[in-house]
Amino acid sequence: MTSLYDLTIPVLTRALQTEVTILKKAEDYAKENGKPITDLINARLISDMLPLSVQVSISVATAKKTLQVLAGKEFTLEIKELTLEESHAHLAETLKALAEVKPEEINGKESNIVEFNIGKRVASTTAIDWYV
Repeated sequence: MTSLYDLTIPVLTRALQTEVTILKKAEDYAKENGKPITDLINARLISDMLPLSVQVSISVATAKKTLQVLAGKEFTLEIKELTLEESHAHLAETLKALAEVKPEEINGKESNIVEFNIGKRVASTTAIDWYV
């Protein structure tokens, strides 16, 4: 059976590493085509979508929230527009935190009750159901 650690840490790590790659490709594209990197960092695939930098911020916050809930780590969670440098820094910090988590810090907590807010209401479920 797949462990809670295997369902979380490697998956979040791969997702954030992919974002690092996307940012590097955006930097290369901007340099090769003489475009300001801010055009790409602020880009949206569709008008009602948040900009790339906010998408990075959301991914980082999701990973950090998972570490808070499952491993008891403390982080400040903030979703906001980021510069390229801030995006890289937030991703690096979060990847480092993910790399430091040991399987025994998470495994065995599948049935722990997790409380979370949905609007003004507080809901609860098991850790495994909260994550998946």
